[in-house]
Amino acid sequence: MPRTYDLESTGYNGRITADMSEDDVGKNLLQVIEKSREWGDKIPIGVFYQNETVPIYEERISERSPSYLEEPPAKQLLAKTDGRSVVNLANLSKELLFESLVLAQ
Repeated sequence: MPRTYDLESTGYNGRITADMSEDDVGKNLLQVIEKSREWGDKIPIGVFYQNETVPIYEERISERSPSYLEEPPAKQLLAKTDGRSVVNLANLSKELLFESLVLAQ
């Protein structure tokens, strides 16, 4: 007999929706925590928690950095052909040095 069982087959619903009251959200979160701690003879698998009131990651990151999806960090150039960084850290170094001097006083 398998130790795992599908959460959804038991009627479990770990989704948080916009139309839920604060009490319902709290109850759902407690249920999520309880299910996530189950272990032993029966191990739940499936969707434990899904917050539908928060935009998906791609939407959130695109708001902060519009070019992120077209030019993700994995596709960006990190070093020149000679191995030197393409990033000029001189200003950052100056800021950090200034901060450390100010804090040391």
